[in-house]
Amino acid sequence: MQYFLESCPEFPKTASGKLGNNRVNIMLRNPIYAGYIEYKPWGVSLRKGQHEGIISYETFLKIQERLEGRAYAPTRKDLNLDFPLRGSVSCVCGNALTSCWSKSETGKRHAYYLCQNRQCEYKGKSIRRDVIEGEFEALLKQLTPTRNLMAVASDMFKTLWEHRKATLVTRRKTLKQECNDAQRKIDQLLDRIVDADSPLVAKALEKRIEELQSKKLVIEEKLSRCGRPLKTYDEMYRTSLRFLQEPHKIWACGRFEDKRVVLKLTFTDRLTYVRNEGYRIPELSLPFKLLGYNSGQNMLMVPRGGIEPP
Repeated sequence: MQYFLESCPEFPKTASGKLGNNRVNIMLRNPIYAGYIEYKPWGVSLRKGQHEGIISYETFLKIQERLEGRAYAPTRKDLNLDFPLRGSVSCVCGNALTSCWSKSETGKRHAYYLCQNRQCEYKGKSIRRDVIEGEFEALLKQLTPTRNLMAVASDMFKTLWEHRKATLVTRRKTLKQECNDAQRKIDQLLDRIVDADSPLVAKALEKRIEELQSKKLVIEEKLSRCGRPLKTYDEMYRTSLRFLQEPHKIWACGRFEDKRVVLKLTFTDRLTYVRNEGYRIPELSLPFKLLGYNSGQNMLMVPRGGIEPP
C-alpha cells in the first residue's frame, strides 16, 4: 500500500515524496475506509457510517489480523521493471538468476541475466535478456489450450455461474439465521452484564459482545451483497477465460505487475533455464494442467484393462 500511494502523484506526501510507516499504519487501522466510524476517546463505538466504504468490513478485519499477527516479508525492491523474470527463473544449479545492465565500449547498454552462485560452473556467465525472455514467451504460447478444451472450460464456468445464481436464495436465508443467532447471543450477554457482580466478569462479557457485534457486522455486509443482482457471465469470467486462452498476450502487452501475475498464476515454482537448451518442463498451476499442456508430445488414451467395468 505504501509503494502504491507513493507512486500516485495526486496523493499528498512529504517533501521527499515518501509516506511514513506510521501514517500508513493509521490508515490501515481506520474503519472509515470500510464504511464504518469509531472514536473510543469520545465513547463512539463502531457503527455503520453514512458513507460507502472502498473496502468491505470483512477485508478490514483481515487487515487487522495481518497487522496483529506474525510479520511478513516486505515486497522485494530488487524486482526491477526492466527484468520481470528476475527471481522467477533459476540456473541449473538451483540458484535464482539475477540481472544487470552492462555498457559496451561504444557506450551502448545491454541487459543480461546471470547466475551468481560461486559453486556453479556458469557463475558470472551472462545470458542476453532478449534470449531468455524470448524463449519464455515461446513457452507461454505452448500453453495455449485447444478450442475444444476452451469450450469445455467455458461450459464449466457457465455451470458454476448458474449454480451460484441458484444458491443465492439459500445463502441469504442462512445469513439471516446467523445474524439472528448473533443478536440473540448479544442480548443474552447484556442480561448477564446487568446481573454480574464482578467488574472482571463484566469486562470479559463486554469483550465478548464486541466480538459478536463485529461478527454480526460482517454477516450483515454479506447479506447486503447477497441481495445484489449477480453479474453477468461475461462480466465474471471474461478476464479469467482470456488469461487461460492467451497468457502470452497478457505477458507481451501487460504492465510489469501483469507480468508478475502471469508468472504466479501459471507456474507453481521457479522455472529452470539451461544454457543452449532452453527451459525445462515447468511445473504448471492446476488450471493449465486441467486444460492440457501442449508440449508437442503425442497424447493417447490408456487402453481399457480386462477387469474394469465398461
